[in-house]
Amino acid sequence: MIKRIILITNAFPYGSGETFLEPEISCVPNDVEMVIVPLQQPEGTARDVHDCRVCSLKNVASPNSRFTILKAVFSKVFFQGLKELKQCNKFSKRGLKELLMFVYSAKVIAAKIQASLLQNQIVIDEHDILYSYWMDSAALAAYYLANNKAKVICRAHGADLYDERTEIGHQFLRKYMCNRFSSVFPISKQGADYLINRTECSNKIHFFHLGVMDHGEQPYHHSNLLNIVSCSNVIDLKRLDIIIEALSVLKDIPYRWIHFGDGEKLEEIKQRATSKLAAGTFWFAGRVPNDELHRYYQQNEVSIFVNASDTEGIPVSIMEAISHGIPVIATDVGGTAEVVHHKQNGLLIEPGNPLALAEAIQSIAQLPESEYMHFRENARREYLQDWNAQVNFKEFYQILKEL
Repeated sequence: MIKRIILITNAFPYGSGETFLEPEISCVPNDVEMVIVPLQQPEGTARDVHDCRVCSLKNVASPNSRFTILKAVFSKVFFQGLKELKQCNKFSKRGLKELLMFVYSAKVIAAKIQASLLQNQIVIDEHDILYSYWMDSAALAAYYLANNKAKVICRAHGADLYDERTEIGHQFLRKYMCNRFSSVFPISKQGADYLINRTECSNKIHFFHLGVMDHGEQPYHHSNLLNIVSCSNVIDLKRLDIIIEALSVLKDIPYRWIHFGDGEKLEEIKQRATSKLAAGTFWFAGRVPNDELHRYYQQNEVSIFVNASDTEGIPVSIMEAISHGIPVIATDVGGTAEVVHHKQNGLLIEPGNPLALAEAIQSIAQLPESEYMHFRENARREYLQDWNAQVNFKEFYQILKEL
């Protein structure tokens, strides 16, 4: 029986990212101590972590870099990584360098976390679970920290899972980690199948969906104005340019498109929208707190949620939309088809095709009201069956207790 979980995050509860951790943290059982270790600490106030402890690395010194690099180069893990690179024909000078940095980063992270835990009088033992929220160098660091005492688990999402999401086309040490961890939890069945196919570790890999809190079904009354919402970081792979191109060719459909989120491409996308779309038909709301997004859904009649990404794990933004009963149009990538069921609670389209998106928007806009409401009912039903945070995370933590 576990007594404590040590959760390693990128920055949560600091900063504005990793919002999908907020509902999970609220569902941690009362009889389990949760210690959160954020690897970064952006400026600003930490989000509510309920009764969880937070161990900051902000004032922890880094280990000697030269010594740590030597330890990385001469480690068994590094040579295993070389073996995996050769097996998948990805061995190169660049691959070698990035593998070294992966192992080096893991050792640095492990040393800093160890120092922070000791400062907080936490000693890892066999009753602990080290839980990396990402299957990256932090997950390998968790394995180092466990030191054959505690159990190690991690989740796997998208950028930390799919080979094609990396510049060299290879995720490091996947087979090594899967063989040694107690469990790996991809957030989609498609992701689990992908990882099993590449590691042959079916006994360790178990998909487990995330979930979002129930903020209630959105009231809806028919309107001639199509209110379209999207929500994501404004980066290349989210393909907001596809949404703009699709909207620019819509015929005889009055609409308003609102995008929540920001990112490195925001100004470029704003300029593109200004040049392609009529004034007053779009609005970039920027990044907003999660409760503010839900408040918008509760107080405004949203007709369609749109996601045009080239690649995904399973978008939490889509889970949030269907929780309010909003139909979804999304690209059929990653595990999206596990939440969007074609012609039931939304439509699936091929990625990179603005005409397909325009046709999908048009087809939903032209549905008879009874058929459209059927989409909304199915969206809400799908949420209640498979994406309710309180149900999913209660089951997840019960599984962890039984490891």
